[in-house]
Amino acid sequence: MKRGHVNDAGRYLARYRFFFDWLRYRDDDRSFDSLRDLVREFVWTNFPVAKGAKVLGQECPRQFVHSLSTAVTKTGITKRQLGRRLCALGLARQSGGELGFDIHDYIADEVIIKIASEFSGVVNATEAAAF
Repeated sequence: MKRGHVNDAGRYLARYRFFFDWLRYRDDDRSFDSLRDLVREFVWTNFPVAKGAKVLGQECPRQFVHSLSTAVTKTGITKRQLGRRLCALGLARQSGGELGFDIHDYIADEVIIKIASEFSGVVNATEAAAF
């Protein structure tokens, strides 16, 4: 269900609403706790859920994956630069769409941290001209 919808605006709740409603209807039933734990872990690790956002009653401990937009916000790298780097890594492709890039899957936080560290050592044009 997740595959093929990475760049759409809808996140996990929009796609799995019926299932989440069904699961919430059973909030008082402890026999569903293990299922809720599995679903919660799946959502945290497969969708760009912000740290502290609640999924099935528990806060997400950290953001595990990013969309292109959340990665841009976290790193401060422009969408174009980040998109080109992701294309070079084989994690995205250029498109004529709204974002200019289509990512193949949400991007792992570790990849975003690595890319951000690579960019932190790069001097921008203004700094280079001043140097």
